[in-house]
Amino acid sequence: MANRRFPMEVPERVPRLVALQVVILGLLAPVTHSAWPIAFLAVDFAIRALVSPRYSVLVLVARNIARRLPGGAGRPILYSPKRFAATLGFVFFTSALVLHLVPDLEFAGRALAGMVIVLASLEAFAGVCVGCHIHAVLVRFGLLRAPACVSCGPAASVHEPRQSPRVQNS
Repeated sequence: MANRRFPMEVPERVPRLVALQVVILGLLAPVTHSAWPIAFLAVDFAIRALVSPRYSVLVLVARNIARRLPGGAGRPILYSPKRFAATLGFVFFTSALVLHLVPDLEFAGRALAGMVIVLASLEAFAGVCVGCHIHAVLVRFGLLRAPACVSCGPAASVHEPRQSPRVQNS
């Protein structure tokens, strides 16, 4: 039975717009000298990784923006690598929040959050999802299951669905 909480695919511009919001909110923490942006990001990453992306505030905003962009929200890409990346983001932002709240470890928390912001910048500005690449390596080594995708064949990339071949009549 398919898991209805998580989509099989998402439009490619949505994760990039989510990453842009992560960068903006992540940069607010040192500017405001507050932990609330890190806490908000930890909760939003948890929602995307553990509950469903449809309940994420950042995803809702990104979908709304993506619909209005020229060319629309983009071609569909697999969600499972993005979910894996969101799980990593949840772990790192939660760790950053805990470290940020301990007076002697506040700098370590900021450094950890800064690392995630750099990775989110790669996704937002260059379309490079490091978490997705880690997911692909783990699938290749058999540590994670490959996504069960109807449009993906065994030789298809883990990052994007393969178009089904067209049958030619001779």
